[in-house]
Amino acid sequence: MPYRSILELLLKFLQRELVVVDVDWLVNRLQALPNFEFRRWFPLDGRFITTRRSKFEKLAKAFAEKRVPYIMEIFDCDDFSFHFKAWIAREHWINAVAVVIDYGSAHAYNIAFPHDSPPVIIEPQTGDVIEIDRRDTRFYGLKNYFILI
Repeated sequence: MPYRSILELLLKFLQRELVVVDVDWLVNRLQALPNFEFRRWFPLDGRFITTRRSKFEKLAKAFAEKRVPYIMEIFDCDDFSFHFKAWIAREHWINAVAVVIDYGSAHAYNIAFPHDSPPVIIEPQTGDVIEIDRRDTRFYGLKNYFILI
């Protein structure tokens, strides 16, 4: 549900549910990703709004419960990842979510950058939140990838 007023949005910041971070903060987190290269990173904003990991987990589940149908070659993994990034920004004012195009794994997914934990993978098709160190490298290889954030 989108925030109805600037007052409601301000309250989220005051409660530390939403936190503004700068590009330097984000770069610090990106450099911790396996095989990260600056030439494969495409920043789309200059300032980012993030939240707690627990909130990302809740939102990932809520998105997956929408039950958007998978349509091979039409609305597949890349479309799910772009849709999740747009949905979380528009509905929840959070843009510290990357779209990962992972050519090594032939898959697309999201990486969220919570302010209270290391980055996590979000599988937008299922709502799973996966720690980078515990990922299944068949699907989330992070070897030959591009990041849009």
